[in-house]
Amino acid sequence: MMFYSHAMAEQMNNDIKKYEDKYNFVLDINKICVLRFDGVGMTRAFMANYDSKQAFLQTMKDTVAIFMKSETDIYFAYSYSDEISILLEKSAYTRFKGRGEKLLSIYSSKITAAFYLAARKNKLELSNSLRAYDARIIELPDSDAVLKYFIARQAFAISSNLVYLRNSNLNNYSLD
Repeated sequence: MMFYSHAMAEQMNNDIKKYEDKYNFVLDINKICVLRFDGVGMTRAFMANYDSKQAFLQTMKDTVAIFMKSETDIYFAYSYSDEISILLEKSAYTRFKGRGEKLLSIYSSKITAAFYLAARKNKLELSNSLRAYDARIIELPDSDAVLKYFIARQAFAISSNLVYLRNSNLNNYSLD
């Protein structure tokens, strides 16, 4: 049996820390940060039929509302389908010492928890499947780039709906 003093355990931890620190990064205070969360496999799972689609879309709306109520460092949020983009207040850059990887992991966990609360409220059938959100940080240089980002997300939403409409059965549709 081996015994470790606290000093020895601390030294061992410090030796290992360099491997963990490899993926730590600090947000650039001179940039504007948007966090984008994307539901993993949710569009495929919930948008197939009308009933689950309606419950899912309401769940996503409620997910954003629940998350926004729980956080004070969010300036703006945009959601389409299973995607949520949030524009951070500058005050968020100081949370967790500005560590972006902490912000991503904590916020994606909170958004997933908000999704489960909203799904229960809206009676969205989850089929005993675990649901999650992947997350990324988009650092933008200025407010023009922020505007372009959100316009691009909206353009993508519109084009996705047009593709869905094109691929749906329009043969039975009549203007009469």
